Amino acid sequence: MSNAEIVVPKEKAIEELNRRLTVLQDQARAIKVTDQPTYVQAAGIRTSFKAYIDAVKFQTRPEIVATKEKLDRLKQDESVLLSPAGAEVKALDDKIVSWREEEKRQARVEQDRKNAELARQAQEKADADRRESERIAAETQKRKMAEIKHLLDTGKIGKREAARQLKAAGLFAQAAIEEAAAAHEEAKNAPPPTVTVKPNVPTVAGAPKNQVYYSARLVSPEKLWVAFAAAIRSDNSERAAFLSRFFEVSESALAKYARETKDNERASEAVPGVEFTSRG
Repeated sequence: MSNAEIVVPKEKAIEELNRRLTVLQDQARAIKVTDQPTYVQAAGIRTSFKAYIDAVKFQTRPEIVATKEKLDRLKQDESVLLSPAGAEVKALDDKIVSWREEEKRQARVEQDRKNAELARQAQEKADADRRESERIAAETQKRKMAEIKHLLDTGKIGKREAARQLKAAGLFAQAAIEEAAAAHEEAKNAPPPTVTVKPNVPTVAGAPKNQVYYSARLVSPEKLWVAFAAAIRSDNSERAAFLSRFFEVSESALAKYARETKDNERASEAVPGVEFTSRG
């Protein structure tokens, strides 16, 4: 809507209003309320300002109302034209989002399947590595015992030395078995390799944005207050400061209470941290 469509008040009426405003401004700026006569005079100037405001509204309000009515009609026409299209767009969005969510679900299922397979393979490898380590340790022990027996039979070592070496060989084999068990435990507890399967959702012009919108709704306000009070009692200032982010003071409710109480001192005692004032 252009400025040319707005019909302004008559020029003479505007000139008269401007003249009255200039006179009233001069009077208001010049007066000093120091006694009863000037008090009455200031009140009279204020009454003249109220009359001036009413006169301005009388001149401008008809065109404002007419313009608003025209704007309302245009908005109604726009709504009639947009409503069917909006309904179809929403229906399309529901179909697109439904398919996209199904693609995401299938991607998660495939990802879980692949990760489960990787975890199984990692477990099998850890078990195989342990069995191989135990086999090597057993063969090493068997070979070492045969060497010791050969040395004993050929007289190269005595029975005491043979006994000492046999003990050492046994401890070595047991240590190898324990190391294999420890490596198996570490491999079992280690997080298995994982893969990420992304949904096969193409980027297409016109499709609704493929993003997640997060929101919140307060369902148990008393729990929030209890948690805040607990943080205050335990001197947990960090927790209290965090929870206070979700509290909002209603100044309109404070102003309403001030009007109901009509006593600044009593209101300040009842609601700490708030300055109650009055004027007039």
